[in-house]
Amino acid sequence: MTLKNKTLLLVPVIFLLVFSIFRIGLFRNSKNDFVQVLNKVFVGNEMIVKFSPDIDLQKIKINLAFSDKTVFEQGRFLNNIGEAYGGPIFDVYYDNLLVGRAVYDNTNEWYVNEFLFDFFRDDKQIKFTFIPNGRDKYGDVAYIWIKKTNDSLSFESYRPSGELINKWKE
Repeated sequence: MTLKNKTLLLVPVIFLLVFSIFRIGLFRNSKNDFVQVLNKVFVGNEMIVKFSPDIDLQKIKINLAFSDKTVFEQGRFLNNIGEAYGGPIFDVYYDNLLVGRAVYDNTNEWYVNEFLFDFFRDDKQIKFTFIPNGRDKYGDVAYIWIKKTNDSLSFESYRPSGELINKWKE
């Protein structure tokens, strides 16, 4: 095998190796801006949805708030969060009913994130926890459970640690 053939073979192998390292999230929290740009190019944002056995994954739908853009549906991430300074706000639906909202404050649109939603049932109500992972993982994060009772709505907001922030009714 000639040097030229070895070089031609080595280039795709190195590309696949680098791509794989980024894909597994090894550099997701990197403080280097160039590495963050490579993350954006190779990986982009990711969403992981976990659920307890009594939750039907096919009934979970996650939209970007204040728009009709769906980012998770039919058990899969559609990878279309886009870039918005300030970070995404997610409206979370179960069986076409709004059950909550997840808020994440991202300081730079080039930073990639992994968003973890964990759904469970509590007192016949569908609830979830929300934990983002990325360079800004210590930014402002909250999730809100929404419950409709008759003609009123009740809200509970929490930090990822489970600490209650506020409760209110409309």
